[in-house]
Amino acid sequence: MFTSPTAIGQIAITVRDVATSLPFYRDVLGLPFLHERDPQLAARMPDHELWIGFVRDPDGNLIGLMEEKR
Repeated sequence: MFTSPTAIGQIAITVRDVATSLPFYRDVLGLPFLHERDPQLAARMPDHELWIGFVRDPDGNLIGLMEEKR
């Protein structure tokens, strides 16, 4: 049985040039820009911090790592 999500928390998009792509995603589409370098503090929550970083595996796949640090 498939259950659809009720909300999307974050989507990571890989681009060739952040400076060129940022105005489109932020200004045209209205998406919030969270951070440029990783690992980075993405958000301060009432009871924890949300840290996120990205690495590539040996096959070149981009892997996002997230920590909810109390």
